Amino acid sequence: MTDIPGGLSAFLCSMIGPVTKVETLPGVTGDGGVTRLQLDGGKSVIVKSSPLPRERNFYERHAGPIRHTGVGLPSVYWSGADDTGRHWIAIEDVPNPFPRERWVCDAE
Repeated sequence: MTDIPGGLSAFLCSMIGPVTKVETLPGVTGDGGVTRLQLDGGKSVIVKSSPLPRERNFYERHAGPIRHTGVGLPSVYWSGADDTGRHWIAIEDVPNPFPRERWVCDAE
């Protein structure tokens, strides 16, 4: 994963706490990246980056209204772009995510 942008790093330190462990998570292909940051006090946050704005746009524009209908979505702590135009989000680390077979085309 590319280095975390300064704005996100400052946010994490000031609002959540210092990072104590960095874990790269599998399952992302292409030029994206997903990292779990363990924070002081046992909290954790997921940080995602991508050269494309799709996921960032989803959380900024659509997650709130979808959440209000009762659909469970991770909370967004921070979103933005770095100086190279790479898009970043820091979201809630969901301890028990849906099984992979339920990610697409699941009526439930």
